[in-house]
Amino acid sequence: MLIFAFQSTITLTLLALLVEILFAYPAWIEKHLSHPIVWLGKLIDRLEIKYNQPQFTSLFLLGAVSTGLVTLFAFGIGWLGHWFYESSALATVLVILISSSLFATRSLWQHVNSVATASADREDFTLARSELGKIVSRETANLNESEIASSAIESLSENTSDAVVAPIFWCLLFGLPGLLTYKAVNTLDAMWGYRNQRFEQFGKFPAKLDDAMNYVPARLTALLTLLVSRHLSAIGHTAIEARSHASPNAGWPESAMAIALDIKLGGNFQYGEAKQPHAIFNSQSRAPQSADIHRALRVYVLAITSLLVILAAAQFTVLMPW
Repeated sequence: MLIFAFQSTITLTLLALLVEILFAYPAWIEKHLSHPIVWLGKLIDRLEIKYNQPQFTSLFLLGAVSTGLVTLFAFGIGWLGHWFYESSALATVLVILISSSLFATRSLWQHVNSVATASADREDFTLARSELGKIVSRETANLNESEIASSAIESLSENTSDAVVAPIFWCLLFGLPGLLTYKAVNTLDAMWGYRNQRFEQFGKFPAKLDDAMNYVPARLTALLTLLVSRHLSAIGHTAIEARSHASPNAGWPESAMAIALDIKLGGNFQYGEAKQPHAIFNSQSRAPQSADIHRALRVYVLAITSLLVILAAAQFTVLMPW
């Protein structure tokens, strides 16, 4: 029964990932039906409006309960979908399509590649700053070439973990319920996980839960990045540098990418009206340039290809009548 369940989740993960890489999320579906994360976001918004109010005394507890409601809803929908997964060909296709929409492999490449392409204009970085602003929360209006490149590569590194490796990890473990639950927690963190007056207490629980669910994927991402770039021996150095990041997870893929490309990443950037300190990785190397964004994308493609090979090999192994 356990082997059958694992075989089922491998197949789902592999097929959903391939569909997303080949086709992304169809624009006509997004136009008419929106996106599953948008639906989830509306539920999250309603809970926040209702319960994140100053008259309540225990905002942390209300945030935790609200997080529980969202994740239970996501898990329940996922469990229902997975229960029907192999009941018919139509149900199988629907579950694969829904699962594929929860990966961002192709869209991540497209967004970062847009920054790389726009950065090729060394005379005017206006378009590059605009494209970068779509994928980062920091201020981009006054960034120079090196800062644009650093921001794009850091975003690519961190999102390789959050938007690709982590969804694969949780889908492999628990199928669609695991995948939807992870995406729910990740969306909660994206919407509530701010260190400001509004969300400091209410968003603390989902932020910590997101850290916990990304703990293993972040380290796997770093390992994979170093492996495909032939810098696996630097895993110890990566682990040491990763500790300097404010996040318990983000430092791992960022440090690994800095080592893989032999460039310096990080530094202080403007967020809103204040500059926030940021760890500097591989500080003895040169500052990144526009061409390094393309180099980072090549590492990313190698990492995704390696994941597909590993999943295909796992699928073949569980299907073999040993």
